[in-house]
Amino acid sequence: MVTVWSLAWALAFLGANLAITREWIEGGLLTGGAIALVAALSVGWVRSYGLFLRAADELMRKIQLDALAVAVGGGFVIGFALILFESAGLTDARVDYVLVGMVVAYIATVVRGLTRFGGGEG
Repeated sequence: MVTVWSLAWALAFLGANLAITREWIEGGLLTGGAIALVAALSVGWVRSYGLFLRAADELMRKIQLDALAVAVGGGFVIGFALILFESAGLTDARVDYVLVGMVVAYIATVVRGLTRFGGGEG
C-alpha cells in the first residue's frame, strides 16, 4: 500500500508543481486546492508508511531505519552546508536539491540493505 500512496503523492506533486510553475493555475482557490491535495496525500503516505513499519519484520525495520538514518543525516549535513555556502555568497541554496538527495539516499540504502540481507518487500 505504501507504493500506491507513494505513486499517488508523486504524481500529485509533479502535477501541482507543473500547474503552478507553468501558470496553468494561478493563485487563489485552484493553487490552494492543489497544495492541499498534495498535503493530504502526504499525510496519507505517512500513515501508510507507519502501518507498513508496524507490520514489517525485524529485518525490514532495520533496513528502513538504516535508510531513514542515512537520508535524514545526509539531509542535515547537506542542508546546513548549503545554508553556509549561501551565507558566504558561494551558491543559492535550494531545498529541492536536498530533498531529492534525501530520497535518492533513502532508496539506495533500502536497495543496499535488501541486497545485503536479502528478501523482504518494501
